[in-house]
Amino acid sequence: MPGRTISEMLFEQLCSDCAVPCRRVPTGSLRTPDFEICLSAKRVFCEVKQMDPNREDQKDIEALQSGQPVSRFVPNRFRQKLKNVSRQLKAAASSGCPTLLVVYDNTPFKLYSGNRQIVQAMFGRHTVSVRSLILPRYCGQFLSVNRSVVGRVGEALVPAS
Repeated sequence: MPGRTISEMLFEQLCSDCAVPCRRVPTGSLRTPDFEICLSAKRVFCEVKQMDPNREDQKDIEALQSGQPVSRFVPNRFRQKLKNVSRQLKAAASSGCPTLLVVYDNTPFKLYSGNRQIVQAMFGRHTVSVRSLILPRYCGQFLSVNRSVVGRVGEALVPAS
């Protein structure tokens, strides 16, 4: 089939190698998943996404090839893809069918499909909100190395628990 991505071909090969029945879902005017597989007599709709090198990746590759060091924050490139996946799998999920997202990282760095990047794309950056009803009265004080609350002169006020 013309226009198939590497990720789609690899997914079909994986299904074939594992003897998992797999068929492409016909496309139409509505957004549809890429594949339907059968696991233990249960239909599962699958969307296969591929991350290809972008302009920033190409720039880093060129810098590395010329001997220059490269350092950067790995951006969250999956968020928009996940929005599209959500639309494509919504009808199947609404009807009670299980759905599956398959991600293939086709970049030379293989940084975009790590667990942290996927979780961040799905839920946003991990943050922790810390509130205390006890510590606010010690405004200007801090936790020492031994985890006790200390005052400005290093005197322990509350032992660590």
